[in-house]
Amino acid sequence: MITNNLLFSLRCEWNRWANQRGKLSALLIGFAVTCVLTALSLYLGGKLFFSNPHWVQSDERFYTLSMAYEDGRQSGISRQSIDYLHSLSSIDNASWLMPKRFDLQSSEYQLNNPLALVFDDTLISLLDVPFPKGQSMEAGVWLSERFWKESFAGDSNVIGSYLTHPRIPTGIQIKGILPASIDSIGPWQPDVWLPSTYLQYTTPFSSENAILVDRFLRAMPEYYGIFTTNQEIDVEKFTALMNEADLSVSGMSMQATGAKLKVYEGIQLDYPATQAMITQWQILVLLVVTLAVIFALSTIMIHSSRSILFQQELNTFQILGARFHHFIQTSATASVIQLIIIAILSIVMLLLLSTPTLKLFGFTDITSTVTSFELLKFWLSAFCLVALIFSLCSLLPLTALKNRMLFSRMVGTLRSRSQLILGQVNLISQITVALVALSFSFSLIYTQFSNFHPLGFNAETVSFDIKRRGGTVPLRAIEMESAGNNESANIAFSTRSFNDAVSIANENISNQSPPQVDVHYVSANYFDVIQAKVMELEKPWKFGVVINRSAAKQLAKERDISTLIGAPIELGKIMGRHTITGIVNDIAHTGRFSGLKPTAYLLVDNDNSSDLNTVYMSSDVTDSEIEQVQQSLASHLVGPKFSSTNQLADSVWRYEQRTISLVLFSVLLVLIISLSISVNISYQVKMRLALEQHEYGLLRAIGAPETALFSRSFQHPFIALAISMLLAVCLFAGLKVIIGQLGLSLLPSINGALLATGLLLLIILLSASVPTIKLIRKPISELLKTT
Repeated sequence: MITNNLLFSLRCEWNRWANQRGKLSALLIGFAVTCVLTALSLYLGGKLFFSNPHWVQSDERFYTLSMAYEDGRQSGISRQSIDYLHSLSSIDNASWLMPKRFDLQSSEYQLNNPLALVFDDTLISLLDVPFPKGQSMEAGVWLSERFWKESFAGDSNVIGSYLTHPRIPTGIQIKGILPASIDSIGPWQPDVWLPSTYLQYTTPFSSENAILVDRFLRAMPEYYGIFTTNQEIDVEKFTALMNEADLSVSGMSMQATGAKLKVYEGIQLDYPATQAMITQWQILVLLVVTLAVIFALSTIMIHSSRSILFQQELNTFQILGARFHHFIQTSATASVIQLIIIAILSIVMLLLLSTPTLKLFGFTDITSTVTSFELLKFWLSAFCLVALIFSLCSLLPLTALKNRMLFSRMVGTLRSRSQLILGQVNLISQITVALVALSFSFSLIYTQFSNFHPLGFNAETVSFDIKRRGGTVPLRAIEMESAGNNESANIAFSTRSFNDAVSIANENISNQSPPQVDVHYVSANYFDVIQAKVMELEKPWKFGVVINRSAAKQLAKERDISTLIGAPIELGKIMGRHTITGIVNDIAHTGRFSGLKPTAYLLVDNDNSSDLNTVYMSSDVTDSEIEQVQQSLASHLVGPKFSSTNQLADSVWRYEQRTISLVLFSVLLVLIISLSISVNISYQVKMRLALEQHEYGLLRAIGAPETALFSRSFQHPFIALAISMLLAVCLFAGLKVIIGQLGLSLLPSINGALLATGLLLLIILLSASVPTIKLIRKPISELLKTT
């Protein structure tokens, strides 16, 4: 027997939820999920917009200066551009960094052309990069921890020893091992860090010719500028200012790439990856807002329904002398217990699922250093917000009972007009929010898939990269040896990896978008090995250039692309003029979702080439054949090192993974919203039918057809959908202006809105049909009962 007043009140409260405990449990879980997602969105938003990369310890506000392509890729700028920054009064400090391969050598360990991150003298202090303190930054080399373990076997004795370079007259002392936190910088994983002093030995000129060396280094477009300002700047206006400036270097002319100079907010070295994460964050925020609104309205609805049952008790208790604060106290205590359940569920989900979820959707780089304590700080803010929403929505229906009855429960009568309007407004609000959120999600999914195109090659083609200290590849001899008794060799080469291309400007399509052409240097049987279909190319390929269909369509305009065979094409000052000898189907070098890019393939016709770095072999090649080819290559190269073999499908997957993660994130949002709105519509229809079952009984008694009963049950949800569509159009008009001002990448579209409307229409049909079918299957006598 319960003798405690509070426990007795809570037991009574528990009994009042007798028929709605499942719905209440779903609400508590929903608010817990919302709390977790809110915490993650706060954390990710802080990292994306208000924090510097993990390898930068300075809290300054930075800007990045680089070249930008139409597809979002970045490339370096000239040092002349960075020097120009120093002349502007609004600039406080400016520095730069550059990724570059250096042929560093060790007397004890084999190094294969390691990737160096060359830095300006002021970069380390400007960014506060975690370098060893008290060391001179003008000379020496610092090893990344990863490279030290991989190439030096973690030997601590290498500190103080010297590395050599064929063109650098003095040894380069190893000054230290850098922490693992800077193993990854933007899109690069640098092996070593080098001061800018050593760049003078990498030019085509003698280091003694200081004037030409200085001009070449100032004109070389490989630098990434990082600067600070004495006040916040408008990056678009500043970009226009930089593009108007004369940044040429006297006596030096570099190959045009079709990219344009651009200023970015923050330290931005991998814009496509960052933009993908920002889009996912926007989807996450959209999901949080949608769930918060849906669950808030659902909470109001379910507590309002519960108040119907509570109305008679309230009248009885008031007659007995009870005051209103007694009822509020009991409900508030129950709400506190429910909030405790939400807190426990959300903390467990946050600690267990946050890290794998963030990694699954591509947030690995910015979450590599996250701790549980840091997540809990954001969880506390999120929980306070969720607790406020839940408390208000839980107690609001009850407080309305103080002055008037919120719902009538008169048996055998219709509900009042105000009650019908209240329920319909609730339904319209939920459908409107769901429609807007689903439209954004479907628009994003549609945009990603609109860029889809076939691979254009055999994804099972095997490839591996070559690293060497020197030597040349006898191209023809290797091909003949690989061919054996076959008509053609099953091996091909390219100067760069399959995904990597040289981008140049092309005057013939400069008015098109994109204005640049990607160029790949490949061997004669490249297309045969990767099984790409080529039109009109004579075998064997001996001269000219092969372009893809995208480039051909832009060049041909209204003509048939076959008329381009034999026509000249200009590939810039350095690559010169070539004759088009073939047209290949579009090859998805950077994945099937990256869109079609104009691409040209130039023939490597040097029998002894020192530039061939990637090997391709047919998909049916055996391990023994691969080993044989590598042994043959090793006999001609100095200190070769071959990467592990992989299929070309693996090479493009890392590009597609970003898009797939984005699509999966959008699909997840669609599923969660669809499930939530389906449950809520079904519940509202069920409650409406329960209160109107007497009317349905009368309709059946007078012989109304089932179609009339279905039409009646569908009427209110369909009216709500129609009104929601009108409200959504108004919201889209306002959101379009806001999105344009904020520069957000998540945009609604007509196709997305149509797909969202169709999905909601299907959800309404299914959600309303099930309870209606159950109702009309009941005996008429049961429907006409008065209880």
